[in-house]
Amino acid sequence: MISGPPPALGACISVGCALAVCAILPGCGGESDRDRVQSYLKEANSVQRRGTPAFKRSNDVYRRFATNKIRPSQAARKLAGAERAIRRTRTRLARLDPPRPAAQLHRKLLHVYDLNVNLADETTQLARYLPAAAAALRPVQRINRRLGRELKAAGDPTAQGRALGHYADALRTPVRRLRRLHPPPVLVASDRARVRRLAATRSLASRLRDAIEARDSRRVARLLLRFRRVTRGGGGEAPFSGSSLRAYNRRYFAIAHAAGAVQKERVRLERSL
Repeated sequence: MISGPPPALGACISVGCALAVCAILPGCGGESDRDRVQSYLKEANSVQRRGTPAFKRSNDVYRRFATNKIRPSQAARKLAGAERAIRRTRTRLARLDPPRPAAQLHRKLLHVYDLNVNLADETTQLARYLPAAAAALRPVQRINRRLGRELKAAGDPTAQGRALGHYADALRTPVRRLRRLHPPPVLVASDRARVRRLAATRSLASRLRDAIEARDSRRVARLLLRFRRVTRGGGGEAPFSGSSLRAYNRRYFAIAHAAGAVQKERVRLERSL
């Protein structure tokens, strides 16, 4: 089964709980500023606490999705609900009117939620894309095996050309299905590369068939080298791996970094009042 996003994803939508510790401790000095800041923080923490149950449910869905413990269709529906919950909390926070001393803290807090919303949206797209891409790629291994059998059994150039023609025809459907998908941003590059590779494989198979049927040995030799190179690995690799996984993880760490920036600003604000 194609794996989902990394297990770390389950921790990235916990900002509602983590940022509830932003309240400034009493005794900060500067009576009026302190009161206004504490009033703002009380409101902000209240908004986040109201969103805590939804965030907990979201975390559970993300963990189950990351470990393939939930059906893709169910995951997509629940993840979309989680995304809406995060957006609602962000919208409520944005409605608050922070006092001037807390303006920077407010911006940083909203930034954390913006990052969470973006990652939630991307993960919802992942839940829809991964199973669809896996389904589109599933026949490729079988198509490759069939080509190998037919070429092995081919006793003459005509039979070889016919086998390559079958192969090119069979790849038409996976290529068409992949082109219809809408990958999330983190997978756009790998998705396009995969489509190009399969399309190139199909094109080379057709050209190799034509060269064999034309008895053009030089063109056959040249195209055969390219065909072997482009088909190395089978073409059925998992859509979510390697550089895509690293890029996705960077989204998570960006949220952790932004949450840390909120805490630093909270400390700075506490010391300044």
